[in-house]
Amino acid sequence: FPVTILIINSNAPDIFEIAPETGISAVWDSKTEEPNKDWNKFIKAAAALTDIEPWIGYFNNGVFLVRADSARLFDNPELAKMMPWYPDQTIFNLNRARYNIPLNILDKKWNLMGQNGGTEETWKTCNVAHFAGYDLQTRSYLMNSMNLVIP
Repeated sequence: FPVTILIINSNAPDIFEIAPETGISAVWDSKTEEPNKDWNKFIKAAAALTDIEPWIGYFNNGVFLVRADSARLFDNPELAKMMPWYPDQTIFNLNRARYNIPLNILDKKWNLMGQNGGTEETWKTCNVAHFAGYDLQTRSYLMNSMNLVIP
């Protein structure tokens, strides 16, 4: 079945030193540096389950840093049962908007995926390679074709 694999570059800087000491730090789930409008359908559906208005932006939770002041990000786990699509990620995004949790956008190098700009060159220089939804055979093929090794 699909798996998620994260490969951390041994030369990556310390994320705790570059991220602000409050809020959350994450990468937009997008091919550009701007929020992906394709996620608006998920945002609208999630907002309809609550008392908040649809919000702007949807971050990917493959790699993200949550500071202590933002623990409310993990509230409302019961809503995940009502969402058939990316329930954990959507709840985190919903709670960020609901509680107005500050979001620091990280460079894609911190959560590089095929769908957000992974190329032969960017895979080799990223801080974290994120393979989501690939079966193990496909993941091995991708890693081998990009000469990725776990440091």
